[in-house]
Amino acid sequence: YEFAIKYFTDTLNHLVNSDHNLRATYLNNLGVCYNELGNEKEALKCYQETCIIYRDTNNDRGLGTCHHNIASIYYARGRYSDAYSQALEALDYRKENNLQKASTLDLLGCICLKRGNPEAAEDYFKKALKLRLKCLNQLNPTHPDIGISYQNLGGLYKKAFQYENARLHYSRAAEIFRYNYPKSHQLVKNINKYLREIEQSP
Repeated sequence: YEFAIKYFTDTLNHLVNSDHNLRATYLNNLGVCYNELGNEKEALKCYQETCIIYRDTNNDRGLGTCHHNIASIYYARGRYSDAYSQALEALDYRKENNLQKASTLDLLGCICLKRGNPEAAEDYFKKALKLRLKCLNQLNPTHPDIGISYQNLGGLYKKAFQYENARLHYSRAAEIFRYNYPKSHQLVKNINKYLREIEQSP
């Protein structure tokens, strides 16, 4: 990532001011690199600059991506109200029923769960799952994103002490993760742990 950061930074320094879309793309990619390295402050700065460019150029798709990325950072920082408002903005720009919209719906579900609103979280998680199944079921019914949706719903039902419902959704997630990843993968290890916890529940 450090090499990529240097590359994107050097490229941005040499871009002419008229290359708005290219500048926004490099800024967003730079933000992704900083975020992967755990430098949320610099990532947020890049995403916010990208948002300004996309707003000036009326790029709705880009704005959807920017607001989603900003919401993800606020969520990671525990700033759930800010994350919620940014995710709603992202959803407003992501009107097409595609995987990007499903990702934002999923994020909204996670945010609502943290804010103590499990009913809204369930609604968002179900919408995300429905959209992912619609987009992926014929092409790849074992896509990991579908597994993520099942896992999130399983976690929600576990918190609500609906253990049978939680086990059902965790089991579906486990099938998908085990199909895609080795036993050592974190998603597989986590889902196996969640299933064991369900088995030990009263």
